[in-house]
Amino acid sequence: GGAATPWSALLDAVATSLPAPSAPAFLAAREASGWDADAQASSPDAGAALAAWLDAGAARLSIGLPLEARLKSDAADGTATLALLSAGGAALDPASAPARAASWAALPGDVARLSADLTLPPSRLVAAALETVAGASGDARLEAALGCAALSKALASKAALSCDAACFSAACKAAASAMWQRARRGDEIAGKFAKLGVTATLDASVDAESTLTHAVGTASVKLTSGSAEWASDASASLSVVQPD
Repeated sequence: GGAATPWSALLDAVATSLPAPSAPAFLAAREASGWDADAQASSPDAGAALAAWLDAGAARLSIGLPLEARLKSDAADGTATLALLSAGGAALDPASAPARAASWAALPGDVARLSADLTLPPSRLVAAALETVAGASGDARLEAALGCAALSKALASKAALSCDAACFSAACKAAASAMWQRARRGDEIAGKFAKLGVTATLDASVDAESTLTHAVGTASVKLTSGSAEWASDASASLSVVQPD
């Protein structure tokens, strides 16, 4: 059936995660016996738990996430590259957060003024916020929120299939992980990126050739997606760290 509820989406994903001999029988039994409603009934508190997690993630995102980036500059012309390393403590890969051109200028007092426009899929930020408030990986939290333990027992008690509770538990865990990864990478897959406007005054050192050799500190970030502003200038901080 179509994924009209989180439990329907979970059962869709479970079906693709089952061992090959069990999948056709699972799909037929699900359709004939109305397992989507049974899945929701197996974890009556799961909906509230999922909603509370999403609300907490939204609240965390609204006050800003700590970001970390690495600045590299080998030139004396005020150019550099700035690459996001993590959001909310979650590592970002170069494909989702590519390095972008940055500009800097040396100021009196061993400081440098930095500016750059970075890009990041909004779904990555949402996922980072959800993992921050969960204190756990998103797939593990989603597995718990959707009640995989209770659902596995409920499914194993249904029509005889070549899949016991342990088999369904493994499939449910894999399904929750697949759902989480799709959600986390959703905007990235769709080609949707938010702009992060970065401005910073950093502790810096410049060598005799006017090349930036050291720059660390905290930047203010304005995050925008289309015409909607996601955060004010002061709501996110970006730590700039030295290259390895």
